[in-house]
Amino acid sequence: MTHAITLESKIGLFRDLLYEGYELGDLHYGIPDYKVMIKLGCTPQSWSRYRPQLIQYCKYNNLIKTEVINEIEMEILNINMKYDKQKKKWYGKRNQLLIQDDRGLWQEMTLEEQENYHIIWSPEDFLYTQHN
Repeated sequence: MTHAITLESKIGLFRDLLYEGYELGDLHYGIPDYKVMIKLGCTPQSWSRYRPQLIQYCKYNNLIKTEVINEIEMEILNINMKYDKQKKKWYGKRNQLLIQDDRGLWQEMTLEEQENYHIIWSPEDFLYTQHN
């Protein structure tokens, strides 16, 4: 049985590839568009359909991956991605991770909590100027 290829599946794969590290490239210096296309398993024809949808999704949503560790739900990835049409590159900014407290409310994760759950993460800013 095959899985349906949807925008949601492409977003999830993009997020997972970013979580795995530098397989796509460096968020600061830009990830070439063709590399994202290849890693997401798109052809140039399908990419012409998925890229605008992915750009639109990333314009309004962060790529977030959550996990339950020791019965506590927490973010292990939170990245704001932007696409530079002139450079044909994807750029990213890592955001502060959140963790659920005892009441089920989301709070910023402290450095101690990150160390406790073996999460290596630090928020940062975009290191480029986008030209729209």
